[in-house]
Amino acid sequence: MLSSITFGQFMPGDSLLHRLDPRTKVVGVLAVAASVLAAANWIGFALVAGLTLVAVLQSQLPAKVYISGLRAFWVIFAITFIVQAFLTPGEILAGLGPLKITQEGLETGGRIFLRLALLVLVASLLTLTTPPVNLAAGLESMLSPLKRLGVPAHELAMMMTIALRFVPILLQEAETLVRAQ
Repeated sequence: MLSSITFGQFMPGDSLLHRLDPRTKVVGVLAVAASVLAAANWIGFALVAGLTLVAVLQSQLPAKVYISGLRAFWVIFAITFIVQAFLTPGEILAGLGPLKITQEGLETGGRIFLRLALLVLVASLLTLTTPPVNLAAGLESMLSPLKRLGVPAHELAMMMTIALRFVPILLQEAETLVRAQ
């Protein structure tokens, strides 16, 4: 169950995305994340979603890998959508006691849902196509100019890599606990 979640795991491959320099991927992920957060209308979302879909297809990894990565976050997505649908003021479409579903709430919930899904998908692309050691080296290289300011670039990069490596271990432990219960 939980071990099928692929978020934070590397999957070997030979696609162009796998062969890209980790620094290029990190900059690309940051650019797409900024675009996702800056998208103000559905056309902007469609452009970013299309770009993300092209990257997902180019990675040559099975679709189930990405779906299982998104499945880990479905509760967060659903709660966010429901809260927005019921608590955003606007034109009332339906009501349930004091709670009202509004047109604006559905639109806002949809936008936030899509933002979160795209951000998780793009982050998954980075971790699925980049070995943790290469990712750490790329992050350290990108953070190295900050050493002059006293920022421990090596330690920060290593901390991020260790955190990513522990995701699969934590999922295995959680699954063991669930089975024991």
